[in-house]
Amino acid sequence: MPTLEILSPQTHGDKYWKRATGYHFASKDAIAPLSLIELSRVILSLPIGFVANDHGYVLVAVQGLNQQSNLLVDSNGRWKVPHVPACYRTYPFQLATTADQQLVVCFDVDSNLLSTDGSGERFFDEMGVPSDAVKELTQFLQQVYAGRIQADRVCKVFKELELIKPWEITINSDEGVAQNVEGLFCINEAKLNALDANDLLALRNAGALAIAYCQLLSMQHIASLVDFAAKKYHADKLLSAAQGDLPVFADTGTLNFDML
Repeated sequence: MPTLEILSPQTHGDKYWKRATGYHFASKDAIAPLSLIELSRVILSLPIGFVANDHGYVLVAVQGLNQQSNLLVDSNGRWKVPHVPACYRTYPFQLATTADQQLVVCFDVDSNLLSTDGSGERFFDEMGVPSDAVKELTQFLQQVYAGRIQADRVCKVFKELELIKPWEITINSDEGVAQNVEGLFCINEAKLNALDANDLLALRNAGALAIAYCQLLSMQHIASLVDFAAKKYHADKLLSAAQGDLPVFADTGTLNFDML
């Protein structure tokens, strides 16, 4: 878990921050939570799925086929596909909820992007007013948060109508090693098509019908992740061969995604 400091003039009035120069910080994120404000762009380049938590399901972008591995970040920290999930575009800022359920803007001090030597951008001016950049980030954070609340409501509707099922994914290596990816869920298209008029109307009124089809359409992008995984495997294999340590594509068995 990151170490978060609540942003305030008292704590950060004389401090500065630097912008991230890449996405190395996301290199171990196999999934990323999605906000509905970005869905129309996500479906163009990323697989969309669901993961289970204690309350039901969470809408996520699928970025890897293995825990602790994001196939969309290259060795230089560059993002490989056009859309970067919104949760990464505000780094190292994020919203958090206090004990009294208040939303506050926080800074990730583990990011190494906090500066006290005058380099970077100011958090606040001399009067304690947030900088224009911090104001813009705060506004975007609020929009993303509102979109995630909407996504949670849609997921609740999907659960109530029993429209979510396990997403069956199997990876096959060149060596014939097969591995199942478990813990991801998708829309049950057969059940969606079989809904009666009342349930279909409820789904549409909740704004969930379009999202269901977006999720189904996005599943085709899993092929790109498999391709990225294969290229990474072959690159690692060449490197390991030079070091005298040959890897395998994957262990037999299953890969499981933890709950958010």
